[in-house]
Amino acid sequence: MSSWIKNFQDWNISEANRWHGKSIEEYVEEWNSKFAGKNLIFFDTETTGLHHQNDQVTEIAAIAIGQDGEELGSFRKKLELNPGILDRRPRAEGLLKGSGYWNDKDTYEDEQESLEAFWEWVDSFDNAVLVAQNAVFDMRFTSRVKGRSLSNYNAVDTKDIIEIIFLPAIIAASNAGDEWAIEVLDKLPKSGRTGLPSSSMGRISKALDIDTENWHQADADVKMMIEMFKTIQNWLESKSGEGLDIRPSQEKWISRKRYFDKKRRMNRKKSRFDD
Repeated sequence: MSSWIKNFQDWNISEANRWHGKSIEEYVEEWNSKFAGKNLIFFDTETTGLHHQNDQVTEIAAIAIGQDGEELGSFRKKLELNPGILDRRPRAEGLLKGSGYWNDKDTYEDEQESLEAFWEWVDSFDNAVLVAQNAVFDMRFTSRVKGRSLSNYNAVDTKDIIEIIFLPAIIAASNAGDEWAIEVLDKLPKSGRTGLPSSSMGRISKALDIDTENWHQADADVKMMIEMFKTIQNWLESKSGEGLDIRPSQEKWISRKRYFDKKRRMNRKKSRFDD
């Protein structure tokens, strides 16, 4: 495992801890102080599976949003399947169908060349911050490009913002009688084990009345992510100053995150052994 990947795994834990214990007001203030004046690169990947060392990227898409909310540019490529990948990863075929991989209108390019082109595109923007839903997953897969260190890139995980700030705020606002929060919460499926609402980007977007057509296709997911993020940020800013206590739900999300992080590490070890 490369050192930057290990550092990024450490970052994933510290990123959640960064927001843990923060009020809505503190989150809004920290976001505005650290990310104001940055160009946000929203990006997403589709892959043949969950393991960056054994699977591959099949599609990558991104949209750059400027400091004033304007679109600065976009990037999209579908990648050729590496020789023997479907033999080694037979379950990948179902994922490829689900992500619309075999579209007659698409062209397919070499994985290494496409990933290198992506990072060159990212480098064309000053003060860039990468934004992704479950950022560690996408960063791991885009790290498959050879001869490039990614340790200096800044990234934000929308899933952590959803779980540690937004959903606890929705729950607190709902308990306080906020009709919009009650409506959003009612639309979200709940976990049978924890009772916590789903933090899935598609589920959140549906609850926020955002178009989810072609969900699980990278270019559509990026557009969905941007609209979801804007809606969440605007709502959190509107609730800043109301004094909603989001700490009780935060504790539940942190406990859940630690449980699933441990489970994922065990599954990765098992997968490497099985392969």
